[in-house]
Amino acid sequence: MDLLDALPAARIVAPLEAASRDEAVDALLAILPIRPELRTVVRRAVFEREDELTTGIGGGVAIPHARVAGVPTLFLALGIAPRGVDFHAIDGRPAHLVFLCVAGAEQSREHAALLANLCSLLNDTARRDRLAGCRSAGEAAAIVASCAAARARR
Repeated sequence: MDLLDALPAARIVAPLEAASRDEAVDALLAILPIRPELRTVVRRAVFEREDELTTGIGGGVAIPHARVAGVPTLFLALGIAPRGVDFHAIDGRPAHLVFLCVAGAEQSREHAALLANLCSLLNDTARRDRLAGCRSAGEAAAIVASCAAARARR
């Protein structure tokens, strides 16, 4: 699944007004089309993963994620946090881009592929900074679309 398919504008929160890591994850989880009873299981799995090792990868980015049995497909959501959210990143900086990635337990290949596509978006510092500065979901979706188009041309 490429980023354009995985991240429609409806799954982008801009601005994300979260004061904590927990609030950020909860806000993004709330917009995913997951059954309420499964949402609780997913939330627990995301925080268990987060407690093992931070997903604050640095550069103003966090990618909380989990694979959970019963999740029907891969889901991605993005929150753009102008004030930043503390994800205990390795560089000590707050996350301004929070990508929540949730997949079914058996979707390890798809999960890894999506994370690789996400890395290609984030490796371009200028693009990452433009994305962090977006004030609307539509503006962010356009940047994701341009990245997907550039990958397709390669």
